[in-house]
Amino acid sequence: MQLETACFVLYQVVPSFGSMTSTRPISIVLLAAGLGQRMPSLKPLLPFRGKPMIGHALENVISQPVAERILVTGHEATSIYQLVQGLPVWVIYNKDYLDGLGSSLAAGIRQASLKTRGYLIWLADMPLLESLPVLHLIDEFLTRMESGQPVICRPVYDQQPGHPVLFSAHFRKELSVLTGDEGARDIIRRNRHALINIPWHNSSCLVDLDTPEDIRSWDLQ
Repeated sequence: MQLETACFVLYQVVPSFGSMTSTRPISIVLLAAGLGQRMPSLKPLLPFRGKPMIGHALENVISQPVAERILVTGHEATSIYQLVQGLPVWVIYNKDYLDGLGSSLAAGIRQASLKTRGYLIWLADMPLLESLPVLHLIDEFLTRMESGQPVICRPVYDQQPGHPVLFSAHFRKELSVLTGDEGARDIIRRNRHALINIPWHNSSCLVDLDTPEDIRSWDLQ
């Protein structure tokens, strides 16, 4: 099957959902499909602090004790795949990535196991995120899920909302049909009753690197 004609291509087989020990029943959806038009070349592969930018996200994602990890590719998917061969990650290709972030997010959600309790939406251009605070976010989410009600957990620093955002499986249908560039913002707006803001210890949940100037600035810090 050719990349140009596939809705998505499953590149590699990883352990079945929940087969690993000490895992949380969460699916991480890592988004790396966009054009990154403000960058001189493919953004996930640009060097940052000694490795490709997406390498920081992958290292962090893989460190999380979750049941499933899904990487959504689009633009120059083959180049990204070369970095993840052999890693415990599902790699899919979204042929509709030009439709915007929502399309790629939806492709990842559709691939996720029906056994999952939540979807952690992770952006590949946020290399400053740290593993332990994300794990605390996941555990807080699972605690809140004990009520059986829909839950959305979102990090907040200095009263500003950030990423990654964790949606309970209640939102699978809405997430799986997203389109455009807004991502899941409208779902959050419509479901304020389910939203739980999780205080973050620093600005890492706010920093996405969109320009060469962003990379140079943060690379020196």
